This record gives sequence, structure tokens and C-alpha cells, in this order.
Amino acid sequence: MTDAAVVSEEFKMTELGPLPKEWEVGPLGEVISFARKPHGLDLSSYAEIPFVPMEYIPDSQVDISHYDLKKPTELGSGTFFYKGDLLVAKITPSFENGKQCIVDNLPCDFGYATTEVWPLHKTGRADLLFLFYYLKRKEVRVDIAAKMEGSTGRQRVPKNVLETLLVSLPPLLEQKKIAAVLSTVQEAKEKTEAVIKTTRELKKSLMKHLFTYGPVPLEEAGNIPLKETEIGLVPEGWEVAELGKLVDIVYGAQAAVANLVDPSSGIPILTNINIGNDGALDLSTLRYYEVPESKRSRLLLERGDLLFNWRSGSPSHVGKTALFNLDGEYTFASFILRFRVLSDSVLNSYLFRYLSHLKARGFFASNRMQSSVNSVFNASLAARIPVALPGYSEQREIAFMLTAADRKIQSEENKKKAMEELFRTLLGNLMTGRIRVAQLEVGA
Repeated sequence: MTDAAVVSEEFKMTELGPLPKEWEVGPLGEVISFARKPHGLDLSSYAEIPFVPMEYIPDSQVDISHYDLKKPTELGSGTFFYKGDLLVAKITPSFENGKQCIVDNLPCDFGYATTEVWPLHKTGRADLLFLFYYLKRKEVRVDIAAKMEGSTGRQRVPKNVLETLLVSLPPLLEQKKIAAVLSTVQEAKEKTEAVIKTTRELKKSLMKHLFTYGPVPLEEAGNIPLKETEIGLVPEGWEVAELGKLVDIVYGAQAAVANLVDPSSGIPILTNINIGNDGALDLSTLRYYEVPESKRSRLLLERGDLLFNWRSGSPSHVGKTALFNLDGEYTFASFILRFRVLSDSVLNSYLFRYLSHLKARGFFASNRMQSSVNSVFNASLAARIPVALPGYSEQREIAFMLTAADRKIQSEENKKKAMEELFRTLLGNLMTGRIRVAQLEVGA
């Protein structure tokens, strides 16, 4: 069926494109009002008033998770809003980041927020949760962003831009159903995010336990004899060796990789952007480099090599480490050190976990050198990294336990990505009527 046929049978052509015949189109200013402090409201009669600064306004959740309580004399300037209003950030970069929320969890009927939001108040023709999701559409935000005013970097959304923004308006019941469908996916995504956060915290606690007491049950930790080392307490039976005695350390290829985007120009060259802060390899952005024949033996990676980001403009990125486990030919750039295990006293998967533990503890950030623009943890510093070495079987068990935690996190991350894609698909189709809620059998 052609688009023209769809428009003639079930849809009508509007300023926003084809929409179901029973839907309306109108300016946002006709279906909402901008909340204003009621005449005669005496703030001094309140002991404390909720205040929402910009940093509390989320970019993905519907509601805020917390707020401040201020005395009336502490409020200063602020934007008045009613409980249940939709707050939309109006300043860059908060607007571009999608910061907006519906504030329902207040102890009273009103609150104050940063002056850099517009407070949208419902009038009866539109469901605010529906409008919350409508304003999340990428094309809507792009349209609004194009009309922002002010100097570069500090632009704001004028009030009249929101007032004149055309919105599609299904019947009110359908608006509520659309919002309910999207909220179901949103809530599932938020629960998954909570699982990811909790699992990451548990992994952090597990790392601390494993590298202090070894792979023993929590209740037995008190029975493990410990000794003090330069990296803190470790089991008495563990050795401590310098990294340079365990691995071969090599700098990566000197190459201006930013423009090397042609896959036919060589093999993939991994850079610091390919190493996640959690140690995962990210291949979404690749550069390519032709390794000279004379340097192939030094610069080609082997499975089991460790990639260590030794130089970065961000101190928090120094020391992030990945375990290379890919098939095919890859090389690595100059901001990366390659550690190749030479000693049979250390397992590469254990060493990867151990270095990740040191980074989480802030070891590299605390012991780095600083150049004019970069934080540096070069080969000579890396060679002196103290490595706590349990027996081989304990190393294997520690690596296995932390790998299991990472697999759980990755599974939940994959689930989150699938939900985000489902949300984007539903958002576009439900807001244009290409999918109707009746087809999804969602109740009122």
C-alpha cells in the first residue's frame, strides 16, 4: 500500500506529516500553561520548600530521584512549579542532553527549580506524560534546538518557541495509553540500569576482597594471615614482583591515526578510544595502519596481550587496560603500551584483572607523571608496578570469578541496549500513529 493510499484511507496530511484522521495538531501553548507562582502565596509560612537544581534533573528517567529542602530565605531566584509539572531544561548543553522530568515526589503541592527550566503545567487537553515522551523525539529536539537564542555555548530555548511548537494530539485516552506503553519500556530499562549499577558495585567489592584475602568465602577472610606491602594488605603467602620482570613492555606505533579511516590502507590499529574504562574493547571506531615489515614482529598483537593506556589528557583514563583476545591482525598506537606475559608465574587473565583493580583503587591516577597537557604512566613507571602474585590456581580462580561478574554486567548491558532500541522504535511509531496502541492490546 502506498503512502498516498494510507493518507487517503486512514490518515490525513498535516503540518507534521501523515497522522491518523482523528488526531489533532496544535501549538504546545494551547494545551499547556507555564506555571507561575499564585498571587498571595506566602512562602514564609513554610518551614522548608523543595528545590530542584539542574544537576538533579535526569536525562533518561521520568521523575527526579531527590531534591533539596531550602528555607524560604535561602531560595533566592528560582522557577516556581506545581507538583506534577513537566520541567524542561532550556539552556545548552542541558537541553541537548535531554534533561527534563515530571516532578511528582514532593512533600507539598509546589516547589522551586533552577531558573534554567521551563515549567509546563497541564490544562486538560494533553497528558503531561505523553508530552514528556513527545519532547523526547529526536526530530522535535532538533527542531527546538535550531531556534535557540544566545551566544554559542550558552543558548536558551525562548518561551515562544515552546508555545508555538506544533504537537500531534491523539484523543486523551490514546495519549495516556501511548504514555503507558512507553513507560513500561522505560521502567524496564531503569530496572536493568539498577541491576547494572548494583552488579558493578558488587564487582568492586569482590575485587577488593579477592586482592586482599584471595578467593576465599567472606566468612573465612578473618582467618587469612596478611602482610603489609606497598599496595596494601595481601595474603602472607603471596609474592610481590615488579611488572617489568613478568612481561615484555612495548610502545605502540607512532602514527597520526585520526585520518587513517580507509580499511584498505592497512590493518586495524587500536587506540585509547578502543579501550573502555571498564577494560572492554570497543571496536565501534576503528583506524587503519600499514605496519612496516621490519616492525611486524614488535607491533602485531597476539591473543592474551594486555593493552595499557599510558598517556591521556584525562587522569581517570590513565591505566585503563584491555585484554586482547581477537582473531586476525591488529596493531596498537603510541599512547598504548603492550604487555606480553613472559613469566610462567603469572596468568595474563589474572594480570588484566589485577591492573583493573589498581586502576579502580586510583593507583595510576595517584602515581602518574604530568606533562603540560597529558597525564603519563610511561614504560619505566609501568615496569615498576608492584604485582601481587598468588599461586597459579588462585590466579585462575580470581580471574574466573571476575570474568563471571563481567559477563553478568555485559548481559544486562545488552538487555539495556535492546530496550533502548525498542523504546526508540516505539516512540517514533506511536507518536505518528504508524503503530496504534489498540494493536498492542494495552488497557486504559
